[in-house]
Amino acid sequence: MKTYIAVDIEFTGKGVNDKVFAIGFAWGNFEDGNGELIGEVRRELICLDLGKPEDVTWEDYWHQQNWELGCYYEFWRDNLDILNSLQTSPQSELREYTTVCLSDCNITYTTSEKTFVEEINSILANIECTFDETIIVSDTLLVDTYKVSELLNKYGFKALWETRKGVYRKGIMVTNYLQGMFKGPEAKKKVSAFRKSSKYKLFDTVYDHNPANDAKTILHTLFRAFKKNSKKKMCPLRKLLKL
Repeated sequence: MKTYIAVDIEFTGKGVNDKVFAIGFAWGNFEDGNGELIGEVRRELICLDLGKPEDVTWEDYWHQQNWELGCYYEFWRDNLDILNSLQTSPQSELREYTTVCLSDCNITYTTSEKTFVEEINSILANIECTFDETIIVSDTLLVDTYKVSELLNKYGFKALWETRKGVYRKGIMVTNYLQGMFKGPEAKKKVSAFRKSSKYKLFDTVYDHNPANDAKTILHTLFRAFKKNSKKKMCPLRKLLKL
């Protein structure tokens, strides 16, 4: 059986001093014939504590650590509740390794980057043992998968473009998948217009910067596209949605 593993990350910025501090995975059993999920989507969230003292604001801490301020202002200044939730376990004082098991998502909090990466590798290994084929899905393949692969390699693990057994695997970027449904030189512009339209809501595209939620959104975007294509015998998306 095949599965698609959606990956989403959150980081402090793109500079040499910046850190990836949260990674979300979402996956589920997938039936090729009609684009249907079999059962529920499963999710994992792994969070790395950034070490901010309680008496220091996040903005000041970003300055102190020489992280990319543009990232803070764009993504985190107005989402401090999400940022704080990715840093502190709701059930216990943060130790080196704490796992919280919720009904639809396991959350692991850690203070060690090494443990953070070991948990990423362990989750991938468990998924790969369950399925014959795994395909990585992202909305920014050149950012998210690269960053995760860089961390895995840093601690001696195989990158995302390989399984834990060393078998090369495919990757899908959701935006490119949508763009491929439009024909002609204006495809990119049509996708851009589509993503701004009310019809894009059909694809569950609300992002809240919790990477486990966003990974699930990415996965559902892909599956809904699969399902609509199978029902319409691969008609161009502009016909399906009457754009």
